[in-house]
Parts: sequence; C-alpha cells; structure tokens
Amino acid sequence: MLSLFFLGKVFLTILFFFLSTPIRSEEPKSLHIQSNKKLYSTGDLIFFKIYLPKNGYAYLLNQKADGTLHLIFPNDEDESNKLNFGYSRLPSKNVDYEWVIDSAYGEELFFLILSDKMIKFFHKKSVLKDQTLSTDNWLRRHTSDLLPWEWKITETKIRVKQ
Repeated sequence: MLSLFFLGKVFLTILFFFLSTPIRSEEPKSLHIQSNKKLYSTGDLIFFKIYLPKNGYAYLLNQKADGTLHLIFPNDEDESNKLNFGYSRLPSKNVDYEWVIDSAYGEELFFLILSDKMIKFFHKKSVLKDQTLSTDNWLRRHTSDLLPWEWKITETKIRVKQ
C-alpha cells in the first residue's frame, strides 16, 4: 500500500513538471524565407521575413517568370549584406526603398543564400544594378571557392495574378 502511495506521488510530481513547463514556439533550425503573401498583383509591395541560423552574408535573387535571374539584395541602396543570426526583414524597414512587383503574371522564385564568406561576384558594381544573371550553372560557378558547409540556400515561390 505504501509503495502504491509512493508511486502515485512520483507520477503526480512528474505530471506536474511536464504540465508546468512552458511550451516554446520552435524557431526554424535552418535557413528560412517567407514572403508577406503568396499571391500578388502588379504594383504590390513585397518583403520577406528571413531566418538566419548563423551570422553571415545574405544574398537574395529573384528568378522571374521568364527565367531571368536578378540579384535584388545586396543592391546600390543597401550594400551591407552581413547579417546577424535570427530573424530579419528584407528590405529592412530602415532603408529608403521598397520592392514592387513588376511582372504581369506567372510564378517567381526567390533564392536566399547565406554564406560564411563574401561571394565576390555578387558585389561587382555591374551585378548590383539588377542586371540579368546567367542561369546556366550560376550557383555552382559563383560558389566554387566555398566549401559545401560554408553556404546554404533556400527558396520560396510567389504567384503574380493577371
């Protein structure tokens, strides 16, 4: 009888511990990007909430519906792309520009790259002017000096309605 009483007390203590422990919302454990919405019209403003699992250099590229690829961050107005781990917003609220959807319709991809080292190609002034980048092995070619664990990539997709 005494042992049942003891086991019941232990069970209640363990149950109380689990019920009193606050439930924590899980942060993403890996690189993450999310647009402010998934369906856009031409002229809508777009921004992204990103999560970086570590400090590093962030790059945001946009692949338009026609397949062209554009570097949109860093850019001439916001050249500093060394970001700290945790959540950030692109573009930051502290800058004097906004991103506006200029496509007529279709799906667009946004690639977020996080690198331990600066990717020199993306810092050339000719690239910072939102010029079209070659989609032919662009990622492999421009990250070839980085080891596989020194960079990460993720993507998100949006749709522009007619």
